[in-house]
Amino acid sequence: MKVILLKQRRGLGKIGETAIVKDGYGRNYLIPEGIAVRATSSNEEMIIAKKSELEKHNSEAQKSAKVVSDKIAGKDFTFIRQCGVDGRLFGSVSAKDIAQILSEKTNFEILHSNVFLQHPIKSIGIHEVVVSLHADLTCDVLINVGRSESEAKDALSGFKTDNTKLAAPVTDESAA
Repeated sequence: MKVILLKQRRGLGKIGETAIVKDGYGRNYLIPEGIAVRATSSNEEMIIAKKSELEKHNSEAQKSAKVVSDKIAGKDFTFIRQCGVDGRLFGSVSAKDIAQILSEKTNFEILHSNVFLQHPIKSIGIHEVVVSLHADLTCDVLINVGRSESEAKDALSGFKTDNTKLAAPVTDESAA
């Protein structure tokens, strides 16, 4: 199916571009969500007329996403969960949980589909997670999962200490 993009989408293209997608993806997701329209001559004319308005809206969305990125980039967010003796959680911290806490902290709607997790977090510790706030803008956040607030603070301080050691330049004398 050929569609014309109304919003910039990673992997598909920019506003006004034509993309070829699978029929189900276009019919069931892109068109109902207002991300794209079918590629017909009348829709192409409509896009040409509205392209500047769509680009203006996109740039405003990108600016607000940049503000949110500045607020959360590199920050840590703590989840207190119950776990077994070996550190495995009795549940998990999912992309929905992370999106919910980020949305509450920033007053900016972050969808669970914008949180990139390969698998739900099922162990205590510090986990780096990538969050996409806009098609062109991603940021990293730290998800700190612990049994208690004090354990989470200790884990975070240990993580930051270890990362400063890793960031130190390696010299020939220290490598020998």
